[in-house]
Amino acid sequence: MASDSENRYWTVAVLACVDLVCFFEAGDSFREHQWEAGAIWLLIAVAFSLIGYHWPRIRAIFPTGQVPASVELVQESPAKSDAVDREDWLQLAKDFESCPKQLRGEYTRHGLPGIDAWRISGWSHPDKCRSLASLAGTMLLRSPRVCAELSDQVRSCADPMYRWLYFLKERSHLDNYIALAEPLDDGRTAGVYAGYINNLPEASAAACIECAAKET
Repeated sequence: MASDSENRYWTVAVLACVDLVCFFEAGDSFREHQWEAGAIWLLIAVAFSLIGYHWPRIRAIFPTGQVPASVELVQESPAKSDAVDREDWLQLAKDFESCPKQLRGEYTRHGLPGIDAWRISGWSHPDKCRSLASLAGTMLLRSPRVCAELSDQVRSCADPMYRWLYFLKERSHLDNYIALAEPLDDGRTAGVYAGYINNLPEASAAACIECAAKET
């Protein structure tokens, strides 16, 4: 087997030969007044010259047999590194149970064609519950069996907190749900819808346990 230094020598030699051929082709084209073809051959020759000149540096950046870490990360299967399992859902259920029970997820939709809005509110500080809801929404897409059963609306939702609240909304009806008609200035009528998920931490914990059962 050829040594690394021999491989480098033959690589540079081949590049030099190709470079000379390109220069000769460029010269012939220019002599025949084929300016466009000559320019192309000249550019190719310059490119091979630069590659040959910088070849040792290129080899130093990408040694033989080594793959950059970024390439390895791209080739690694996301299902193996990011998959959510039963234990992840059970732990998240415990985290939700530690949140104040008076928190709720409030839903509204109004206007044409209709804009949905969610917010988590209550008498207690809702930041922890909001963060957990965002985490849960992210986990929905990384939980193989759960993700396979998601509706198009839930799966396509860009905001992870909204994704989780939509997921909960589909599991059970909203509390105190109302649907009204609002007349617009142009004579059209827009729907106004509102409701909430009462005791959001408890509803979320129950949903997490259900997701854990699917990943068992």
